[in-house]
Amino acid sequence: MRLLHAEKRTLKEFFDDAIPIYAILSHTWGEDEVTFQDILKPECRKKIGYVKINYACEQAIRDNIAWVWVDTCCIDKSSSAELTESINSMYRWYQRANVCYAYLADVSGLCPELNSKEGSLGDDKNKEWNVKFAKSKWFSRGWTLQELIAPSEVRFYNHSWGYIGIKCRNFFRYEGTLSRIISKRTRIEHSLLTNVRTIESFSIAQKMSWASDRTTSRIEDMAYCLLGLFNVNIPLLYGEGERAFVRLQHEIIKESTDQSIFAWGFGDPTGVLHPQRPYLCLPFAPHPSYFQNSYEIVQCPEVSCVNGYSYSSIGLQITLPVLRVNDSFSYAILGCRFGDDLLSAIALCVESYEGHHFITTQSRWRVERVNLQTIDAATKQPLLINTKPNYPVITAGNPLSGLSNNFVLRFSCDGTKKLDFEIIDVYPRDRWNITASSMFESYMRGSENMGAVLLSGRSENLFVVGFYSKLKHGEIPTSTAGVVIDPSPDTGRSDADLWPTRVRQRCKIEQGAMSTQTTLRSGELVFVTMSPINESLSKGFSHFIDISAGRYRELITPSAPPKY
Repeated sequence: MRLLHAEKRTLKEFFDDAIPIYAILSHTWGEDEVTFQDILKPECRKKIGYVKINYACEQAIRDNIAWVWVDTCCIDKSSSAELTESINSMYRWYQRANVCYAYLADVSGLCPELNSKEGSLGDDKNKEWNVKFAKSKWFSRGWTLQELIAPSEVRFYNHSWGYIGIKCRNFFRYEGTLSRIISKRTRIEHSLLTNVRTIESFSIAQKMSWASDRTTSRIEDMAYCLLGLFNVNIPLLYGEGERAFVRLQHEIIKESTDQSIFAWGFGDPTGVLHPQRPYLCLPFAPHPSYFQNSYEIVQCPEVSCVNGYSYSSIGLQITLPVLRVNDSFSYAILGCRFGDDLLSAIALCVESYEGHHFITTQSRWRVERVNLQTIDAATKQPLLINTKPNYPVITAGNPLSGLSNNFVLRFSCDGTKKLDFEIIDVYPRDRWNITASSMFESYMRGSENMGAVLLSGRSENLFVVGFYSKLKHGEIPTSTAGVVIDPSPDTGRSDADLWPTRVRQRCKIEQGAMSTQTTLRSGELVFVTMSPINESLSKGFSHFIDISAGRYRELITPSAPPKY
C-alpha cells in the first residue's frame, strides 16, 4: 500500500503490519486529476485535481494523522499488476482507515443543524438542503458504494471543504450524523451505516440492490467495484464488458449458498427476457440494475439451502423444492423471502417437460412470491438452468419418440469440439425443448407449421435455418428444411422479436427439398440437410436437421456434401 505524507507530500510504500494510521479520501473523478506520475512534480499543484488532495492532507494534519491515501496518485495505473492488486484490496483499505473524508464537489453550503433525534428533517430549509445533498454525484457512482460502507467513520465535506456531517461510528452518537438521510437516499439499512450490523449479515440480493442505480465510467468497473462487498477476488480484464459482472456472480456462488443471487427481475409480471448475447448467461443477472426491487429480500431459513450447485456441459443444476402447477409450468422455491413477509418465499417460474424442470435462455426470467405452506407439497428435484445460448448436440437416437413430428437440430464440431454455430433465438419459443435440442409440433395451430432458428456463424454473420411441414387431411405430413442468407440489419440481435415475422415473408423453402446451402457475406458456407431419424419414421414424421459449415470458400467447394 502506497501512502502520501500529509506534510511532505511524498509517497512511501508500506506492507501488512507496517502500515501506519492513515486517512483516506473518497471523491468522484473529474478533469485534470493528479496521477502517480504527477504527484512528485511541482507543477502538479496547478492541476484542478490537486485541490482536494491538498484539502485532505491539511485535514489529516489537523486530525494528527501523518499519512493519507488518495486513489488518483497512490496507485500506479500504468502497472496492470498493481492496479489489479489495488482494486482487489480497496475495500480492505477503506475498512482499515482511521477516517474517511468524503469530498462532495457538487454540494455547496452547510447542512442546517440536525435535530437531536437523527432523521427528523426539521423545517423547509432543512428539507431543501437534504434534497440537494442526496442529489450529489457521489451517491450515484459505483466506486463510492464501498467507500460509504467499509469505513467505520465517514466525514462529509462540501466543494470548499466545509464540514457537512458524519456517518457515525456507533449507533448512540447522534450529533451531526447523516446516517438516516443517507439510508433514505441509498436504501442501505441504518443498522449497517451505524455499525450495528456487519456487511456479512445482508443477503446477496440486498447488496446488489444498493448498486442498482449506480454507474461507472467503464462497464467492467460495475463488477470490480463490488468485489469487497462480497469478499471475492477476480482477475481484472478490461475490454470484456458486461461479462465481468457474470464472472463476479460465478465467483460469488463458489463461496456462498445464498440463493437470493437468483432473485433478480422481481416486480415485472411478464418476466425479464435475458439479453441474447453469448457472454451473458442464465441464471445470472446481466447488470446490478436487475436487482432494483430486491433490496428487502433476505435469506429464508425455513427453506433448506444445503445443496450446492453443479455444472455440466448443458448448464447449472441446483436441487430445489419444486411445486408443480401443471404439465408445463412449476415453481422452484428459493431459500429467500421478503424481510417483512414471514409467510411466503421467493420462487423461480420454471418450465417442465416429462418430469424435467428447466429455464432456458429463451425463457422469460420470472420470480414470484409463493406461500410457505406450499413447500409441504413441494418435492426436492433438480432444476437445470441453461447457462449458454448454445444447446446440447444430439448425436444419435430419437430423444422425443413419443411426439408426432419432431425436428432435432444437430451441429457440426471441429477437432476442438467447438461448435461452429451459436443459437441466438428460436421461433416459436414455446415449441423448443432445451433438454433435447428439438423443435416439436402439435398441429394445433392449423395445417401449416413453420419454425426457425436464428444463428450466428464463426464469422458472426447472422443467418436463419427454417423448417416447414404441411399436413393435408388423411395424408402423412410433408417436411422440408432450408437456410436463409444473412437477414437484413433490422432483423438482427437488437430486434429479436421481429425476425420470425420477416422470416415468414422471406423464407421460401422449396417443397420436398432435403438439403440446401448458402454462402454468407464473409464467404463462410452453410450446409443444411434433413434426414429421417430412423427407418420407422422415414415417411416424414421426425427428422434430424444437420447444420454444418465450410471453413471458407477456398477450403471447400460448393458441391461438397457435409460429412458426419
